[in-house]
Amino acid sequence: MRTFIFATLLAALAATGFVSPARAGNPNVTCHDGQVITDTSGRLHVSVDAGATCTLRGASVFSFTARDAANVYVYDTTVKHNIKVVGTTGDTVIGNEGCKFDPAVGNNIMVRDSHNVLICYEHVRNNIKVSTSDGKITVRDSQADHSNIMVSRNLPYVSDGPAHHRYPGAVRLLRNTAKEHIVAAHNSGRRIIQAGNSPAVTVR
Repeated sequence: MRTFIFATLLAALAATGFVSPARAGNPNVTCHDGQVITDTSGRLHVSVDAGATCTLRGASVFSFTARDAANVYVYDTTVKHNIKVVGTTGDTVIGNEGCKFDPAVGNNIMVRDSHNVLICYEHVRNNIKVSTSDGKITVRDSQADHSNIMVSRNLPYVSDGPAHHRYPGAVRLLRNTAKEHIVAAHNSGRRIIQAGNSPAVTVR
């Protein structure tokens, strides 16, 4: 995902924002503002420009890293190693556009210092962690095969405007499964809404 394809190809595709499957070359790719990455080679290490909105759609990549992005959307994408998102100022959505099925992540999903965070229908080998974020937070219908789901040390809720449901600032953990623990800890006094998790959520 990070620096993908050749500079000339990137320039040619800049107008559309789409990146076609990678050929031989540098597997490090930078996702620029407004780009949609659809590469299915499974080789790319994707990073995101600061302040950019980046979308992965139907891709297969090795790793994905975003720091200080505007918005991050990872839809229907298989990530062989890690997803790491830090400091997103808008939305972080990891799952698929309808949250209907099960993209796979090889190791971990880690989101911190971000605004709105939605993780749904994700299947990871190790951990799902959301921390020090300040908007809406939901982890649902997801599975951590060998370790934990942890939503911890999140900040007081920052609203984007009128909400469509009660308790917009609540942390929602719904129908998740983890081998070890599902924990909601030290989330600035936010309400914890939980249902259908296995094991049950430990609230601290």
